[in-house]
Amino acid sequence: MIHHLLKSQHGGVYIIVICLVVGAIFISFIFVDMFTTYISKNISQKSADAAALAASHEMKNIYEEALRQELRHQLHLLHNDIEQEIRKRLEEQQDEEEDAETPDEDEIREEIFEKKGIPQAVREKLSNPNYQLDAIEGLTYFYKDDEILKMMCDSIRAEWSQVRDAAQYYVRENQADELVDLVFPYNGDFEVYVRVKRKISFLTVPDQAFAAGQNEMYAEGAAQVLLPKGITYRSKVCR
Repeated sequence: MIHHLLKSQHGGVYIIVICLVVGAIFISFIFVDMFTTYISKNISQKSADAAALAASHEMKNIYEEALRQELRHQLHLLHNDIEQEIRKRLEEQQDEEEDAETPDEDEIREEIFEKKGIPQAVREKLSNPNYQLDAIEGLTYFYKDDEILKMMCDSIRAEWSQVRDAAQYYVRENQADELVDLVFPYNGDFEVYVRVKRKISFLTVPDQAFAAGQNEMYAEGAAQVLLPKGITYRSKVCR
């Protein structure tokens, strides 16, 4: 009888030990899942921040190239217009005085510059193609500030797929799954907003147990798109 009692006690101890081990394993799984959630949150946030910065940088590159192209176009038109006027005035003066000396083209050009109110920096560029003219400094002769801002916004929208690709690349590069939202302008400012998601898998709960979207982690990020010096953002212009 004593032997049977001891044997029963040993069996009870084994059961308790097994229960404790199983419980410890389950608790460790819970801690692993909690850590997984924490890591996934950090990864999602890092992805959102990186995507926002990438989109911001891409937008800046896009509008800067658009402004440079527009400046080149306007300078080309202005150059042709000036040269045409110079030729016309030379012909007129030669018709009036056949024996007179040929007028100085540089003097005529300077008169035209003054007449058109062309700023010095633009004159330098027209006279010397290698002169480095800032796009905004040059375009302010041809356009008002709001027109330049609208040009910038329109160029960004025209290349929106390029902006989205840049953001999506950094979403995946930082181990998030998908770029959910990409908004510009944002918060009444020259900013870009992104929202990303990342699916989480747990040890304690199978994926099939979750309804659609329940095991997805979302994160948001926003970044300022740098404006050129002298240009002020106005929300009514860039809608």
